[in-house]
Amino acid sequence: FPVTIASETGTQQDYHEYLEPGTIEYLNEVIKRIILTTAKPDTLIIDVFAGSGTTSKVAKQLGYNNLNFEVDETYCDIIKQRIGE
Repeated sequence: FPVTIASETGTQQDYHEYLEPGTIEYLNEVIKRIILTTAKPDTLIIDVFAGSGTTSKVAKQLGYNNLNFEVDETYCDIIKQRIGE
């Protein structure tokens, strides 16, 4: 669940900076379970609010094709780094 947090200075920061250790792994596991229980092997995984690309990363790890939509170019760069493109 991509969440943007506005700081006191008005800048936006990725929510990952605010999560407790181990939470990222938990989120990945939740998304993994959702994909595995709802998608057939040839399903295209679509994330219309891609954020930092967690769904895309997990889908790629599981061998699914995925399509992301994100309006903030900063997050697009983060997604590319996370999934290695």
